[in-house]
Amino acid sequence: MTAALGAISTLIVACGATTRPIPDDLAPLPIGSVGSAVQLAEARDAGEIAEAGRAASIAHADAPPSGCVDAQKRSLRVRQAGADRYLVPRAVMDVVRNERKSTMTKQMDPTTGQQIGYSIVDVGDGSCLQALGFRNGDLVRTLNGHDLTDWEAIRQAFASIAKDGVAVVKLERGGRPLTVVYEIQN
Repeated sequence: MTAALGAISTLIVACGATTRPIPDDLAPLPIGSVGSAVQLAEARDAGEIAEAGRAASIAHADAPPSGCVDAQKRSLRVRQAGADRYLVPRAVMDVVRNERKSTMTKQMDPTTGQQIGYSIVDVGDGSCLQALGFRNGDLVRTLNGHDLTDWEAIRQAFASIAKDGVAVVKLERGGRPLTVVYEIQN
């Protein structure tokens, strides 16, 4: 038993975790709450709980808009309308294509050597990507069903956004799949 505790202590120290006691004024989470939250997140990502999505849209309707600026330094406001839904001025799409505040890199599959998308290395403070809810480390896989593997696919993806007024982005965040919808507004 002592060896097992020693191994656990070594693991905790190696991970950078602390072994401080939980303060008395913090109430413990109810049993099953963590599992329920994880299940809820997985169901939302899978699109299985439309009612909860509508509730989230209502809750986020009053969220303050985030902004970025165009080449003439005019403010462009992006409004989050739900956990995975944004209302975006059309001008933001032009800024995203040409913006230099963010850093992205091609992401390659280590087994096949094929490109699988773009990884956001630095979302950039005040960038339009940040206003659109992207985070450092996000792996963008598809845009409107187009794999982001070459310039022709990217051109087709942006053309479909211009035509349909909607951008559906499939990405991975922390190894978990996520789909985000952007409604482009005039």
